[in-house]
Amino acid sequence: MYLPVGKKDDSEEDLPPNVERNISIKYHQSEDEATCLFNSVASALYYLTECKQADNKFAKLGEEIYNIGQENQNVDFHTQFDLIAKKMASRETLFVKEYTALHVKYVKKEKKKVKYDIMDQFDVTTNNITIVVPIAKYEKKTHAFCLLDKYIFDSSSKYAMLKTKEGIDWCCNGTCKGIQRAYRFFIKKNVFKNFN
Repeated sequence: MYLPVGKKDDSEEDLPPNVERNISIKYHQSEDEATCLFNSVASALYYLTECKQADNKFAKLGEEIYNIGQENQNVDFHTQFDLIAKKMASRETLFVKEYTALHVKYVKKEKKKVKYDIMDQFDVTTNNITIVVPIAKYEKKTHAFCLLDKYIFDSSSKYAMLKTKEGIDWCCNGTCKGIQRAYRFFIKKNVFKNFN
């Protein structure tokens, strides 16, 4: 399954909205790769070590997930997700073993003109890693990104973005109609002494 990137951001004018230039995406995805799921999670894990001063085990886990992604680009979403979930569950000192599939409401047909606010689906800030597979208005293929803290980690961006509707729309290369699926991995509370 090909997981396409969001908008390309090679030039400054193509940067996504609300970028955080001091938070780089460590594992950037090139156009010919199908690694958005692996790379966004790996980049969020790297952020925990670099920006939140968490244990270096997070960055090492991110590198392992990135390497798994390089070896498994051509597998379907469920297989990619299972590889990530298995790897994260194996780090019992960092994560609660069980993850949660978040209840998301599907967008109803446009004929009914249902008002849908994607931001209602998520807390403004969460100290846990959330994998999101959005429903893009004009894309038939699937893309994935990761939420952590107040940021979006999308492997097709150079920098993390603030978690806003504009940022999520950017990840969908236009307009996000809703969420296809979302999963949250819970970081153990004792991992951080001061996790803002």
